[in-house]
Amino acid sequence: MKEFYGKCRIYIPIRDGDKMELSTKGIRFYPKYIMPMKLLEEESFDGSRGYGERFRIMVIQDGSGILELNDKKFPLIAPAILCINEKERIILEKNSNLKVFTIYFHPGIINSIMNFENIRGYIEGEFSISASQDLYILDSFLNRDMYTGYAPIGPNTLRRVNYLYNRILEEIEEQRDNSWPCRSRSYLLETLYLIRRTFEIDLRTQKLAVDYSEAGDEIINDIIFYLFSNYPSKITINDMINIFHINRTSLMEKFSKATGSTIMNYLSKIRINVAAMILRDTTISVYEVMERVGFNDMSHFGRIFKRYLGCSPTEYRQKYCWMLVG
Repeated sequence: MKEFYGKCRIYIPIRDGDKMELSTKGIRFYPKYIMPMKLLEEESFDGSRGYGERFRIMVIQDGSGILELNDKKFPLIAPAILCINEKERIILEKNSNLKVFTIYFHPGIINSIMNFENIRGYIEGEFSISASQDLYILDSFLNRDMYTGYAPIGPNTLRRVNYLYNRILEEIEEQRDNSWPCRSRSYLLETLYLIRRTFEIDLRTQKLAVDYSEAGDEIINDIIFYLFSNYPSKITINDMINIFHINRTSLMEKFSKATGSTIMNYLSKIRINVAAMILRDTTISVYEVMERVGFNDMSHFGRIFKRYLGCSPTEYRQKYCWMLVG
């Protein structure tokens, strides 16, 4: 039985057989609430922690090593991200001064109807799950036919992931108001979206490496990474010109050829995708969502949102937010 209460309509407790060491307990607000998420800074690489209980986002901050995952070995070089599901054990064969930040989480934190059984059943075609739209951001954990679970990242992506990690940590440690569960979850959602797109771009880069090399368009990959890492900030075409040392005409032509879109339209799609995800899965204010994804005018945000999704942010939330149902 789920008992919803409070501003964020959280439910207590989540009974997934988890150990409290990988959960966060409500203290100042919702003292009976147990959030199935824990953040740890790990000096020693523990590949078995969370096995059977949690998905793991492992952000490799520093150092190097040799990693074995699903019978495949990878040279592990910082900065990088590992997305490990609950069935995977990872073995570190060699380790040179690794520093790792890890987010342990149960999929139920994304949508309350999700658990390990039904998300895998959905992937295998055995179950129907109404939260299927939210499975997109878990693809890098579940789809091993396409993703290995390991992806190198650039310094901009690392900075953004670290920022989001610290925001989650701040929310769950301080619990300063009754929106802390939703706000910490919203930062997790942003992290998952950024990581999912990072894996997708990394795969795309590998597949198109020859084409980019021949066309001289390698810089587009760096620009795409930059957009996904910095979408909450103000970004202009002049910024791109100065940062990537490219003239305006070449920038426009190359980006359009590689993506079929202008830079600003591409950026808007990123922002709206993140906004929609947060609106679906939290009840934090539309104004806060707007600011979080890089808009500073509600009317403009509403127009762009409606252009891509056919309704206002408020209407979208009313239609799709599982926390408002029931």
